[in-house]
Amino acid sequence: MAGITIATVGLAAKAALFDAARTLWPEPHSMLVSWGKTSTNRPDQYVEFHGVDVGQEPATLGTNRGREETIRLEQLWFITRWGEIDAAREAEEYAIARIRELEQYCRVTDTTLGGVVRHCFLTQIESDDAAINRAGTAHGRLFVARTIFEAKARVTS
Repeated sequence: MAGITIATVGLAAKAALFDAARTLWPEPHSMLVSWGKTSTNRPDQYVEFHGVDVGQEPATLGTNRGREETIRLEQLWFITRWGEIDAAREAEEYAIARIRELEQYCRVTDTTLGGVVRHCFLTQIESDDAAINRAGTAHGRLFVARTIFEAKARVTS
C-alpha cells in the first residue's frame, strides 16, 4: 500500500507544479508548458515536466501513522534564440527569468501548491554553456537547463 500512496503524492505534486506553470504562462502564450516530452513540432521556448522521485522519512510503523515524504520534481527547459553570440546570452537570460518566476510563485504566491504539499522550493538548476555552443549555428542558439523542485508532504493514510 505504501507504494501506491507514494506514487499518488508524487503525481499530485507534479500536477500541482505543472498547473502553477500553466497559471504563469497560459495558452496561447509564447512559453509552452508540456507534460513530458514535447512533440516534434517544438516551439522556440518550452519547458517539459518529467520525473518524480518520492522518498519517505523513517517513522513509527502503524496503519494510521503519519510520515514525511520528500518529492523531487524535474523539469527540462529549452530556449532558442535566433542569431549569433548575443542570442546565446538572450536565451539564457530568458530561461533564468522564467525559472525565477516559477520559483517565486512556489515560494511566495502559492507555497503549498493548492494544499497538495507543505512547501515547495527550487533546489537545483543545471545548465551547460557548452550545449549553447554545440547547438549554436548561424541560425540560432539553444539554451538547455534542468531544474529540480523539492516539496515536502505529510501523508497520514
